[in-house]
Amino acid sequence: MPRRGFWINPTHTARHLRDNEERRIQICRRIDRSGFNWQVWAVAGSGFFTDSYNLFATNVILPSLAFIYWTSDVSHSHETTINAVTLAGSCVGQLVFGFLADKYGRRKLYGIELIIVIIGTIGVCQSSSGVDGSMSIMGWILFYRLLMGIGIGGEYPLSAVITAEFAPTRSRARMMAAVFLMQPLGQLAAHLVGLFVVLGVGRARGLPALTAPEDHDAAAAIVDSIWRCVIGVGAFPALVAIIFRLTIPESPRFTLDVEYDANRALLDTQTYYKSRESVDFQDNAVEELGTLRNPALTQADADGPWGSDYSLQDGSIYDILKQNAIQSIITVSIGSVLGSLILIKAINYIPRKSILAWSFLGLAALLAITGGTFFKAFHSNLHALTITFYVLCQLLFNLGPNTLTFILPAEIFPTRYRCTCHGIAAAAGKLGSVLVLVFLPHVDFNGVDVNSPNSNGLGWVLVIFSGFMALGAVFAWAWIPNVQNVRTAGDSQLPSKTLEELAVGRIGVVGEAAELGFRKKTMGVWKRVRWQHA
Repeated sequence: MPRRGFWINPTHTARHLRDNEERRIQICRRIDRSGFNWQVWAVAGSGFFTDSYNLFATNVILPSLAFIYWTSDVSHSHETTINAVTLAGSCVGQLVFGFLADKYGRRKLYGIELIIVIIGTIGVCQSSSGVDGSMSIMGWILFYRLLMGIGIGGEYPLSAVITAEFAPTRSRARMMAAVFLMQPLGQLAAHLVGLFVVLGVGRARGLPALTAPEDHDAAAAIVDSIWRCVIGVGAFPALVAIIFRLTIPESPRFTLDVEYDANRALLDTQTYYKSRESVDFQDNAVEELGTLRNPALTQADADGPWGSDYSLQDGSIYDILKQNAIQSIITVSIGSVLGSLILIKAINYIPRKSILAWSFLGLAALLAITGGTFFKAFHSNLHALTITFYVLCQLLFNLGPNTLTFILPAEIFPTRYRCTCHGIAAAAGKLGSVLVLVFLPHVDFNGVDVNSPNSNGLGWVLVIFSGFMALGAVFAWAWIPNVQNVRTAGDSQLPSKTLEELAVGRIGVVGEAAELGFRKKTMGVWKRVRWQHA
């Protein structure tokens, strides 16, 4: 409550607080009366799809850029730098937009990040080396990818928090999981667009026939138009998403808890839900569909088990681009989409904390097995075994940590700091990804560089990643609070706690607070074991 003088009448203050609580109850009841909010899902999901497409489109176009502009670079330093700069920009965007959304409001920031993405997209499409190399195309691409990364990063806290604050308690987890489904779908769309553009533009302009060394310049002109088309497509869903974002008001929880304007918060809520009563859907529509962000799989997720060594593949650039798209769809996108769909169905039936911890453990085991099969399959005809396990890793990754580290930070923090804390959690994952990208090319095993075709280093990398996944399981077990209540008799679902319950922190969950933390958790397990054997 704003202070207007040195003396505050305690009677008026108590009445004001009581009125605020009454308004809060009315607002929460009105939100909870609605079902799965398809409008909020469309607003958040469209932006998340757009940002996912633009983020993963980088990996689609990297072979094209390497073919045209840096054919002599065998170290792939250009590709690593572009990815690292994009992810670094995402870190900045997550932190900055998270903080600003808590300071100025969600709606005032919501859409600005997409405008930044559009500017970055158009800028990358127009990047050029000038006349006779008068400019550095690498410099232009890095600048606009950094800008685009900032916009992409801003989407994470904004989409997650707006969805959480507008969602009914019983539908909150499912709505947020459905929003995150847009990430693997955006990734899949990027690879599909890349494939269709290669098949369409490439064939129409005779790219498959340009295989001789003397045909490089002619092929480069065609490939140059292909990668610009793939990137440019990302601007169109961003425009649609901006239009969607004009349809929702400021989050009533922000208006109430941060701006202390309970009357406006209640009026906005009533006006918004009255305008959409005719299109309200219930949860059964989705039933029919069937803060520990671990960075370890991000680089592997980008490249798949083949890595990014385009020079190792036989055939023309047309064959390389086509094969890259098909391989990425099979190894990365299909497993990721299936994992997200399974979680949407199961998320209300299993404790989210348990899903996170056990999926981390499952990934630790799968990555260790996948690394082991890589040693066996190295330079043999057993590579299908490694690919199969890698697809399972992607499925479990989106079934657990990738999605849940998007959902949980938007649930467990108070309104005043919710976007900031979500941005910090998301930025931690991107920072880990940047570190992997920067340091991995400098790692060698038995004196052989990890990127060398004669190195089995990827197997060791996967084994090392499994250790990070095991560490993630420990963190989830020891420090993540439960966000669901116990299952009631006759109900198969676990009811979610309200954001208001979770916002008070440890004092709101007295029984559980004594067991939060690694030492307390370990002591609790030890006491239970001793009691059972007493």
